[in-house]
Amino acid sequence: MDVAMLTYPFPEPNWLALAEPARPLPPQAERFLAAQVGSDGSPNTLQTYMTALRAFWAYRLTRAKPEQYEVSTLTDFVLAGLTRHAPDTRQLYLSVASKYLAFLEASGSADIPSAAAMQGHLKVSVGRKRIGRRRREATPAVYLVVETAERLASATIADLPGSDPQTLLALRNAAIVHVLLSTGARASEIASLSQGDTDYGRAATARVRGKGNRVRTVRLDETARIAIQRYLHFRRDQSKWLFVAHSDRSSSVTPGNVTGRLIWRIVSDLWKATQARYSERPELATIRLSPHIFRHTVGDTLAKQGASIHAIRQYLGHRSISTTQLYIDDAGDERVMNEIAAVTPSRAEALRTALGRLHLNAADGASRGQDESETREAGDPAE
Repeated sequence: MDVAMLTYPFPEPNWLALAEPARPLPPQAERFLAAQVGSDGSPNTLQTYMTALRAFWAYRLTRAKPEQYEVSTLTDFVLAGLTRHAPDTRQLYLSVASKYLAFLEASGSADIPSAAAMQGHLKVSVGRKRIGRRRREATPAVYLVVETAERLASATIADLPGSDPQTLLALRNAAIVHVLLSTGARASEIASLSQGDTDYGRAATARVRGKGNRVRTVRLDETARIAIQRYLHFRRDQSKWLFVAHSDRSSSVTPGNVTGRLIWRIVSDLWKATQARYSERPELATIRLSPHIFRHTVGDTLAKQGASIHAIRQYLGHRSISTTQLYIDDAGDERVMNEIAAVTPSRAEALRTALGRLHLNAADGASRGQDESETREAGDPAE
């Protein structure tokens, strides 16, 4: 190989530790969270649900009877409780609130209108445009980040010994972004990979453990495999983890695995280095880029290449197919626009067609306009 070229269980959630006294949770929240997330759910998902519930209940507490729900409950929440939130946050909080109210209805623990009636009122009163549609942020800029990581890796190999910590860092970071782009996996899923999960970079697939402790198979393309093998070639430690920490605080013999948070920081640093490389293109500063944008880009690419919604859902590990539907909708929007553009004539072509159908010609229109101009000039003595 030319080295210069290119299972973990979740703990039982601690409800009391996660709760914030200043922002209380609504009644039956613990039962709802247990049903929605479960004891083996992702801590990040749990925290997201709790944040949304707190926002919903904080709004309800401004009302005289917080636990008395009307058919306009969701509508009121959107129009009065979520006005300052971004569209993605608004949709997320609304989704959790809707699920919570449906849970109350199904459990019979509250006198509440049907979820369908509240959704119908919301659709009529607010509409999709006012709510804001969640979109998956995908950008080709992820390929620039991978290019930057490769440049840094090649430069360190040329300048420093392979065992140097800076070399290991550069090779590790390059391998991480290659794996992100190949698998579309979450940062936490990649952080938990062992060397054996990838057969030391030789396997074309890997098994990752995602939300809800669910295991799925992801693809490792040739470029990702080479990047992994190159990184492992220079490793001298005995750690089982695929990606490990290389710092003064970590053991040189059995270093611990990287965290999802560290992967976010790695991508952020590489994005800053990429922007510095393209300093003459200030518009890059407007692009948000994180490990999750790699995931969105993979999903967006699969949808645009015609992959089925069920294949994308299984590959990305979505619990709800409505999440996957966002990729299909965005890809459909682009296909519609491309199809419309392909069959829409140019203005010049449309004008020629119109003149032909009206039995006119462009020369007649031009000469008539010139005659009228000359007449106006001759008939106005003031000028």
